[in-house]
Amino acid sequence: MKKRQQSAQEPQELDSEVANWGAQEFASANIGDARLNARLIAVAEAFMQKPGASVPKASASWAGAKGVYRFFDNAKVNSQNILSPHTESTKQRIEGRELVLAIQDTSTIDYSTRDATDDIGPAGNRLTRGLMLHPTLAVTPEGTPLGILDLQIWNRPDNTWSSELTREERRNTPLEDKESMKWINSYRKVCEIQKEMNDKVHFVNVCDREGDMYDLFLEHHKLSTENPPDLLVRAAKDRKLAGDSGFLWDFMESIDVFGEYDIQVQRKVGKKAREATLQIRFSKITMRRPFHRYPVKENPSFDLYAVYTCEKNPPQKEEGISWMLLTTMPVLTFEEAVEKVEWYTDRWIIETFFKVLKSGCKIENRQMKTGARLMSCITVDSIIAWRILFLTFIGRELPDLSAEIVFEPHEWQSLHCRINNTSELPNTVPSLYTVMIQIAKLGGFLARKSDGFPGPITIFQGMHVLYDMAAVYKILRPEATSG
Repeated sequence: MKKRQQSAQEPQELDSEVANWGAQEFASANIGDARLNARLIAVAEAFMQKPGASVPKASASWAGAKGVYRFFDNAKVNSQNILSPHTESTKQRIEGRELVLAIQDTSTIDYSTRDATDDIGPAGNRLTRGLMLHPTLAVTPEGTPLGILDLQIWNRPDNTWSSELTREERRNTPLEDKESMKWINSYRKVCEIQKEMNDKVHFVNVCDREGDMYDLFLEHHKLSTENPPDLLVRAAKDRKLAGDSGFLWDFMESIDVFGEYDIQVQRKVGKKAREATLQIRFSKITMRRPFHRYPVKENPSFDLYAVYTCEKNPPQKEEGISWMLLTTMPVLTFEEAVEKVEWYTDRWIIETFFKVLKSGCKIENRQMKTGARLMSCITVDSIIAWRILFLTFIGRELPDLSAEIVFEPHEWQSLHCRINNTSELPNTVPSLYTVMIQIAKLGGFLARKSDGFPGPITIFQGMHVLYDMAAVYKILRPEATSG
């Protein structure tokens, strides 16, 4: 039988230096076809080299763009088998750590202007159409994002607004049919990964107020004899506690302050970063079972721990920080309470992740004919957004690492020549910190003493310039390939 020739749209064998990151990150890819596995690596590399660019621009040719569209349109390709090899690589980065935070949250992706796109639904409000995105990020307690553990993407069906249902109808809707099931799905996935890693790492699933659900805590309670991942959730409901404790907020406010703790409040639009002093209270509580849930044996009351923080003397005209945190982990000392507050403050990382996805990867500008294509494309973009975050954090936290841990020789060399306006190369490989600052300068960073370390969006913009510049440098100086 004659061997079929490879068409122009199919990926050629990838140069190990050009595709080093993609080949490693997606090494365990198993989409069902070796050519599709190779195409996934090629697509990820192209998206990384031109983050935020349209598919034709990222592909550099019409043949390449058609290959990308055909990849996303292939029936074998879906969000799950794109994410799976990345999650396997994430587990490798987790190995050796005793505790990792699994931070989950939801965001809407607006495709209201995509009239030609099928399979999208209401998103955010009745006028917005698009998709829903619910990732779970693995993050160290120190704040380094290690990868994506779970990624749920779906389109809401039309005319199914829960606000139009009566209270009784909402109660009688099976949990599996509610959108809030996303929080439990994430928790179950984290449980699965912890078991796959033989419980050598312990996860703490971190949720914002929307995750304040009896059923989520019940999920942990059912597994409590198996040392499952713990939960840390910001409370939204002033629920009545079991026994004579009254309501949650009143009970916690009646407790004396155990101590004070200073945190750094992240900068927001129109507001500068600032330091806040939190007064901390904590106590064991008993979450009362919902009175309408039967049988009682399957819907019990159970113990949790609450950590209540209130900002002392907040700035004028600003709402002070006030967090009521519920956790399945014992909180018996002030130090343990502070630890939970610190873990919760790491939630801003997933907010930054969404910002990089939308402002950097520009996922809301993606043009695909179907929601299924968009979901697969969003998954690749999500992995790219994570990588930008990861590079930002290790550049800040591990500044003395060699730049060649992350960057190819022709990349840091072209950067050095451009920033320093010279053709002379340094005698030694620069540090990762030096290279990240130089990349940020390409993105508009001024590097003044008061500026601190650049953020991921600035680095993202600099990366966009770097890869084009490095490609030209490699052509003009091919010896740079080997350092």
